[in-house]
Amino acid sequence: ASIHTSVASLMFLVVACYSQPYEPTWESLDTRATPEWFYQDKFGIFIHWSLFSVPSICKKGDICEWYQQRLLTGADGGFVQAYHNKTYGPDFTYADFGASYKAELFNATAWAELFDAAGAKFSVFTTKHCDGWTHWRSAAKMNYNSVDAGPHRDIVMEYTNATRKAGLKVGFYYCNIEWANPLLPWDMHNGPTPYGVDKAQAYAEEVFTAELKQLVNDYQPDLINGDYCILLNSTELKSKEFLAWLYNDSPVKDQVVVDDRWGTDARCKHGGYKTCIDRYEPATRPAYLWA
Repeated sequence: ASIHTSVASLMFLVVACYSQPYEPTWESLDTRATPEWFYQDKFGIFIHWSLFSVPSICKKGDICEWYQQRLLTGADGGFVQAYHNKTYGPDFTYADFGASYKAELFNATAWAELFDAAGAKFSVFTTKHCDGWTHWRSAAKMNYNSVDAGPHRDIVMEYTNATRKAGLKVGFYYCNIEWANPLLPWDMHNGPTPYGVDKAQAYAEEVFTAELKQLVNDYQPDLINGDYCILLNSTELKSKEFLAWLYNDSPVKDQVVVDDRWGTDARCKHGGYKTCIDRYEPATRPAYLWA
């Protein structure tokens, strides 16, 4: 009996040692402390850049980086659609801008040195905007990324290496959804269609989770700024599962910082720091970390 008891106790200890501290629930994920570096490094610089830089136009007062969304929906009163059809022709797609997106003046070292000279301690770069174009060779984006098309350069790698060499922390912006991905059908007149877990599963697994894990494993960022939380909730997006992996098993589990934009139910409620709305300026100092 004593032998069996000892074996049972040993098995319990082994299971306990290998149990994961963070479960894919907000109750569990919210217990993780934000890494100390984010408390100390107050000043960071954000860079937003993608194919919308080629046409570089929008209706006065509108969001110019939403060029593709306006082209698809006409939500700006048709300004972009009229400009696009007149300038490029109705058969010219947004993806066709990739050929003109050369990034010939991009110099990651010059950027990093400038940020360092300005006193920044970290920077955040757009790995993927909501147009789906990626600045690295995404396994989910054949011929729609900066390596296979356009500049034919791994912009994320160049940015990461130069930023680290300058002594800054490396941050990645990543848009959680894509306006023109066939796995996420968009009603051009009424906005996003109801998804549900089953309909969103393919996108959540094949694009969202696959791309973020690739970014983390290959480039090991210090910060991840997820975005666009008005389409899928965290269950549909499977963002809680991704964050549990990030905190438990990823190569950056001890130092990575994340924001709050991980689904319609997460913004301003969960995450390592809160952004709540764009250009967030709370009237009084909040009790939580914010940016």
